[in-house]
Amino acid sequence: MFSSLVFSAGAILAMFQALPTITLAFPTADPDSNSNSNTPSSIPDYFIKGDGPPPPPPAATINVTSTSTLLEARMKTFREIVDHDCDNTGNGNSKWGYAESRRVWEGIYHLRKVQGKPTSGRGPANCGRVSCSWKTAIYWCNDNPKVENQLDSYDDIAWAAEQVSSKCSYAGTGENTGTPAMTNNKGGYLKGAVYMKGLWSVIVRYDDTNGC
Repeated sequence: MFSSLVFSAGAILAMFQALPTITLAFPTADPDSNSNSNTPSSIPDYFIKGDGPPPPPPAATINVTSTSTLLEARMKTFREIVDHDCDNTGNGNSKWGYAESRRVWEGIYHLRKVQGKPTSGRGPANCGRVSCSWKTAIYWCNDNPKVENQLDSYDDIAWAAEQVSSKCSYAGTGENTGTPAMTNNKGGYLKGAVYMKGLWSVIVRYDDTNGC
């Protein structure tokens, strides 16, 4: 009996020894493979809002001088005048009437205090009256036929109205009287418009509509 059990156990052992050897292989990391294929790129994607420059990459050193130069260049482009119209054709076909210079400057001072960002719908010549008193009006227009426009502040409009005063004031002698120092000069009159490279414009004119 015992011998048969020993034989059986020996037979089973012999059977296992006769089976082929099976090797289980597990994948190992290949140092030459792209181990970062599922990791985020070191170059971030930027979502730029407005027309400002994209933010710098992480840990970048910002050069204050170059940043100031960039902002200054943008401001020059944004406020760059490409044309002006003083409506002085002299043929009786005037588009606008003359407004008092001192009232224009009152409007300029007012606009510099207004908070918020003026927004206008798609142009061209989509104009809105932003200041009006004593029959003197300042209009801001979006001349871009494709998109609406938003300025950084009402001070941009005030600045443009000041440029109209500088270029188009009239006192009967051609002397510019539309300056702050001459704001009480009742003989100073002006009308006109300036047109910006950024496809917006400002018109200064006489206006007696809607309680102006």
